Amino acid sequence: MLNLSLQDLLIRLGAYLVVGLVFGLLANLVLRLLGGKAPAAAAGEGVGFAFFDLAGMLAAVLLKQGWARSPQPEPGGMKGGRIGLVAWVVITLALTLLAIALLRMGRPPIASLGNNVFTQAAISVINASGDIGIWFVIVSILPIPPLMGGNILLALFPGLRATARKFYWPGTAIVALLVGLGFVEAAFRPLWTVLRGWVIV
Repeated sequence: MLNLSLQDLLIRLGAYLVVGLVFGLLANLVLRLLGGKAPAAAAGEGVGFAFFDLAGMLAAVLLKQGWARSPQPEPGGMKGGRIGLVAWVVITLALTLLAIALLRMGRPPIASLGNNVFTQAAISVINASGDIGIWFVIVSILPIPPLMGGNILLALFPGLRATARKFYWPGTAIVALLVGLGFVEAAFRPLWTVLRGWVIV
């Protein structure tokens, strides 16, 4: 049974914020390296925080399976065009997993600061960021706007771009249902297990 104690919920919230911020920073960095540009609406919201999604955060806190929203950059200016758009998605999510693994290496130095409430909280958040981050990447790659994977769908079917921009709330509702009803966990648990073996050491 899922632990819904206040302490556990706060730890998961902290883990989601860490993973979401890392993901947002990496998404912006990779997008710039590929010559892409986020739409003006997303660009004005801050470097890492433009990606935060309230529904995704709640799902992460309650079910450990959160997600972030993704801008829909135009592939025309990107290196490789539509292939560059797919590369942006894949590279960003792969780097997010790598960053989570590297973050976990910071536990010993934090623990060396002493056994107090702050170090214990930091270590707990880092520990939780492993599971939450892996599910974050798995959910985010689903080809549903407004998820990161929605850009793969748009790379394959560019004519859907105008429709996808209006699909934020319907897309969010679909993802929330897939996560909330357990379909994502049932379908992707084997992938989660493999990724967990690579990331969590």
